[in-house]
Amino acid sequence: MKFRVKNVLFSLLILAFVFVLVGCGSKTTKATPATTKAPNVTTKAPATTKAPATTKAPATTKAPVTTKAPATTKAPVTTKAPVTTVVEAKRVVKGYVESDGAKVSGATVRIRNTSYQTTTDAQGYFEFTLEESKEELPEFRLMISCDGYESTTYDVKENSFVNNIAEAHIELVSGQITVLGTVIDEEGNPVSGVSVSIANSDMETKTDADGKYQFLIDRPVSLTLVFEKEFYVTHEHMLSELETGNTFTADVELLANYVCVSGIVSNYYSGPVAGAKVSIRGTEAQAISNENGEYEIDNVLVPNDKYVIEVSKEG
Repeated sequence: MKFRVKNVLFSLLILAFVFVLVGCGSKTTKATPATTKAPNVTTKAPATTKAPATTKAPATTKAPVTTKAPATTKAPVTTKAPVTTVVEAKRVVKGYVESDGAKVSGATVRIRNTSYQTTTDAQGYFEFTLEESKEELPEFRLMISCDGYESTTYDVKENSFVNNIAEAHIELVSGQITVLGTVIDEEGNPVSGVSVSIANSDMETKTDADGKYQFLIDRPVSLTLVFEKEFYVTHEHMLSELETGNTFTADVELLANYVCVSGIVSNYYSGPVAGAKVSIRGTEAQAISNENGEYEIDNVLVPNDKYVIEVSKEG
């Protein structure tokens, strides 16, 4: 019995072993087909490494689209200086004021009916910069004044501007005038001590050692100068058209008051006296009467047509 049991157990062990072997064989044989399918799974590189699809550089780097420099910088549009800053250039009025060839400083220059006003500098120059356009202030009048001068005006026309600059040269006439000159004799020598006066006034002066004289008077329309000196013929000189200009010159030549003195020397009882000496007091002029008592003295320089004759004869 025991043997049979042993045999049975042995047989069961053998069957179990065979079963195990068969089972292991089937598993091992099936592994080969599963592992050999690698070429179909692992070699699908083209599908897993689709480089062309993942590296679509042209699509992601669209430089022409993202770097539209001309569209963002548009310099011609944002810096349209000629269009946005088109402002009419401001006009300038400048010039100088002078009188009798000399520049006048401190003169007031203003534009009538405006607030523009300035003063000439030490060289007589002035300048305005106009804020108004030429449509708003096409033309205007300058008003000029200065102490000691007559006020005047100066018109600035629209066509006075050249390249937006108008130049004004203004002549002032002094409220007073200077009258001056030199007095000489027939030989060109200066005559000193000549009385120079203005007719119908109390203004008078005398020539100096060089024969010069000078007046500073309020401006008249005309005047007459009177020159007087002993032994000279009185001379009158008229000045007219004194409305413009500041200095007037009147040089004068005085003529010596030479006269010819003639006459007859006679005695109340005996008639004509010959050989009498006739002279002009205060001068060296003299003559001797002839047999008829006649005498004549030429070129006698006498003061203001007044003279005294002296007659003498011995015996």
